[in-house]
Amino acid sequence: AGVTSLPRELYSEIEAYKNVKIIFDETYDLLSNSHAAIVTSGTATLETALFKVPQMVVYKAGRVEYFIGSRFVDLRFISLVNLIADQQVIVELLQDKATVPAIHHELQKLVAAIDYREEIVNHYEKIFRVLDTGSASQTTADLMMKYLKG
Repeated sequence: AGVTSLPRELYSEIEAYKNVKIIFDETYDLLSNSHAAIVTSGTATLETALFKVPQMVVYKAGRVEYFIGSRFVDLRFISLVNLIADQQVIVELLQDKATVPAIHHELQKLVAAIDYREEIVNHYEKIFRVLDTGSASQTTADLMMKYLKG
């Protein structure tokens, strides 16, 4: 999935593969028909969870950006799904761990391992209950502040 609000050249490396097609501005339609997802984090992980799609996070920041960020913020997780659950629900492959073999291995599990898929979706249900205890935005903000303070 892609968005037209970002510069098109950000997708050029991916579009170079002839067997990959990027569909723009139809994220929810894609999620409603997806069996698994590779997500870059942010609110997208929570949106993917709302569609009950098993997922993993793959993210590589610039080396300087990552170095500076990791010195000031000590987060166990970067995805909202894991932050809200306060545990690893979905695999996060960050920086040097975001390798083709690691992505392939996790994607195989997300697609084929029924028990693994069900476990992830069951955790999503728990997350929805946490968010349903009042103001979802306040609950999320409180959890984020807890981690930012260390």
